[in-house]
Amino acid sequence: MKRLLSFFVGLMLVVFAHAVNAQGKEIHVDFYKNTFKANIDSAVLVNLPQPLTEQGFKESYHTISKTNYQPLVDSLLAYKTKYQLNDWLYYQLIRRVAQQISPKENNYGRYTFYKWFMLCRSGYDARLALSHQKLIFYIYNNEEIRDIPFFIVDGNSLYA
Repeated sequence: MKRLLSFFVGLMLVVFAHAVNAQGKEIHVDFYKNTFKANIDSAVLVNLPQPLTEQGFKESYHTISKTNYQPLVDSLLAYKTKYQLNDWLYYQLIRRVAQQISPKENNYGRYTFYKWFMLCRSGYDARLALSHQKLIFYIYNNEEIRDIPFFIVDGNSLYA
């Protein structure tokens, strides 16, 4: 009986641990003398297939757009407002959050996809370009930046 009880307690702990993981991922980023914290719905964790394709990005975008991503974006924007982060610092925060969601060493395309998605949903004009299975991330900037690739869309410079 004692063994059976131990088995069921162990099984319940495994089921509970799986349920916590299925709910999502908790993000903690030490940033700007404070800690940014957010819970991410597990549905936000999309699979971006390799090799990178336009269709893969479209499917990932379609999938993540249907998820409960807004609390993450709201948390990011609230942190930006609370600590008065300029655009550069906000981008650095998003980079670190994207790194926690999907480390760039494991899947650079998915890491970049998350940066792009969070910036776009935060109101920034960010773009992705795919050339020969290489991903290029561009963001609009109204300041002149030298020695960085850019292109012009509708009279606005987008920098890589």
